[in-house]
Amino acid sequence: MKRGLFIGTVAAMSIILVSGCRSVEQSQKAPEKRNQVREQGGKIIRAVAEQDFSQYLHHAGERGSVADEASFLRSCRDMVTRLGKITKFTFLTELDTPEFTNLIYVADFVKSGESGKEVKHQQLIQLIFGEVDGRSKLMGIRVM
Repeated sequence: MKRGLFIGTVAAMSIILVSGCRSVEQSQKAPEKRNQVREQGGKIIRAVAEQDFSQYLHHAGERGSVADEASFLRSCRDMVTRLGKITKFTFLTELDTPEFTNLIYVADFVKSGESGKEVKHQQLIQLIFGEVDGRSKLMGIRVM
């Protein structure tokens, strides 16, 4: 009984160690590719801020996470209503994930408050990219 438990534990540890090595190798992307995806991410956020569907479509890869222009514009308007207009954004970091590229940006928003005064605040924006047919494609956007 103890021997079976020992063998099972050793097997589980081996699987964890081997898979850990695999994910480290996969996460080491070439610096040129990293910079290209970061640039692509900035252009997507700019397209969202400017509500420019053609630029969004061009940089997101196919349709990205939006089905059509009407839903893209609706999503942009909803974001402006809830959070305000994006006035500036900066790249913050890339999360180390094996299958996807997760980029985090800090975005400055300005919104008119109830009293008519401008309310400025910051939100994090996460862009999730995957590789499809050798090209980087936007899989999702999340505002936190």
